[in-house]
Amino acid sequence: MKITLPTQPDGHQYEEAMAAAVRSIGYFTETRTILDHEGREVLELDVVASPATEAFASKILLDAKKSSAGFGDIFKIYGWRVFLKIPKGCIVHGVETEAPAQAAFKEICPKLEVYAEHFDIGKDVDMTSVPVLNAGAEEKLRHVARLVGWYQLIAERLCVRDFQDIKKKHHGEEMFARIQKYRRACHLAFFESDPLKRAKLLYKAYMDDKHISGAAVEWQAAKDGKDPKDIWEAIRDSASYPWLQHVLSLETKARIFIIKNGLEAALNDAADDDKMETFWKDFKLALLPSNFQTGFERLSASKYKHSVPYILQLYVELFGGFFVDDLDREHLAALAGQPVEAVMEALDLIDVFYPINNGWHTTSRELRLLKMVPAYLRGIGAYFRKSFRGLKSYSEIAPNMDWLVSKWHNATLAILGRELAVTEEALTPAK
Repeated sequence: MKITLPTQPDGHQYEEAMAAAVRSIGYFTETRTILDHEGREVLELDVVASPATEAFASKILLDAKKSSAGFGDIFKIYGWRVFLKIPKGCIVHGVETEAPAQAAFKEICPKLEVYAEHFDIGKDVDMTSVPVLNAGAEEKLRHVARLVGWYQLIAERLCVRDFQDIKKKHHGEEMFARIQKYRRACHLAFFESDPLKRAKLLYKAYMDDKHISGAAVEWQAAKDGKDPKDIWEAIRDSASYPWLQHVLSLETKARIFIIKNGLEAALNDAADDDKMETFWKDFKLALLPSNFQTGFERLSASKYKHSVPYILQLYVELFGGFFVDDLDREHLAALAGQPVEAVMEALDLIDVFYPINNGWHTTSRELRLLKMVPAYLRGIGAYFRKSFRGLKSYSEIAPNMDWLVSKWHNATLAILGRELAVTEEALTPAK
């Protein structure tokens, strides 16, 4: 099978291209966040981007529009921006706006703090209101991060679609109601204004249904008449059960979001001189588990704290939650605009926030792996290295484990092939 990125993307694909582009230039991104009321969707945010700098709290609400932008779009995002208390908004459009409208935008947009920016999927990012933050990184590194990141977001959507399809087939079954409740909690937590309350809601989702991925694996194993170990192996190393891979990635994302909310709380605390306000923040913090409090203190004291969520997001969603060698660490650090020390500190924080027996990483010959990462993300990490380093074979970087890295690559290829299969040579199966 051969696949390639679309040259004429549909609406979903254009949105994913934009999200990947913004992430590649130094922003922590939250995508397709849904606010609903009693099961009815109120709004869906395409992307909320947080700068991985000291201005981390200066979020940007981004809305992708494949066609041109109009004043209706500008005022819609203005309303959402004000409602959500997000400092700046941006309509990212695929068709150039006509000159008269551009002139009007230049006058009106700064007053609303909502801008219109043209984004060409065939070019690297050049948006005034969403500036490049990791300009020190090699241009090729950002370019590959954008394109491979686009593959990742498409694969993520396909896994979510698989979950939605199987949920419909098993309508009314408790297992899927539980997963949907967890998904909803992860979305709704975003809309709380207090970052500590967001963290508490995410923890509550976890406490209400611990190890939701394990429960889903047990359900699938019983349905197939298989040993759960076989299902775990399948979702870690193959294209099987994309819906389970989504559930697994959802839990991993939630852990990163909790750390991100800890950072926002730390920044709020540092900027707040009101003693009573500080007291209430400390009180709410005391209601969270002790490991979160310890992680919060470590994160607050870190000189790299603004980059920690971004580093963790890149590590999982672009590097596949694994390292092969020191070059991997250097490339991730360069993309984050930080030293390698910052990368290692960020990974250490996972064990502080979420202590488990034997830690969150395991080593298998050349590979250092974060646990609980699904195959489709591992495969994205494999292809990122193949693209950036120009590898002909994974044996060039992992001679003892190239068979496994190739297996991950082909798992992601199989999932993406549902939508991106073509006749031209592109992302070819690994050998």
